[in-house]
Amino acid sequence: MKKFEKHYLGKVDGLQIIKVSLKVADILKFAHKYEGEDYISFEVARMQQPDKYGRQYTVYVNSLVEHEEDQGKEDSAGKKKTKRKQKEPGKNDEMPL
Repeated sequence: MKKFEKHYLGKVDGLQIIKVSLKVADILKFAHKYEGEDYISFEVARMQQPDKYGRQYTVYVNSLVEHEEDQGKEDSAGKKKTKRKQKEPGKNDEMPL
């Protein structure tokens, strides 16, 4: 079963306009192709509370990750546990925003 996982890239602060500064090495591993063009899709979300530096927003990338179900193993809530298998970076087939 495939599920989306968030990969946090950093935090930002701002008011009406949000300035985003990210390390190129961090975002390039999440680049994907769509119709022959390279894209990097990320999300900016407001945090519940500012961090210790006063930043109010976080930046992350969602990626589709394959999850293999363990037979017969359940957690304390009775749900089956899964193993995570990371999809190869740069091989994301998602459409850009």
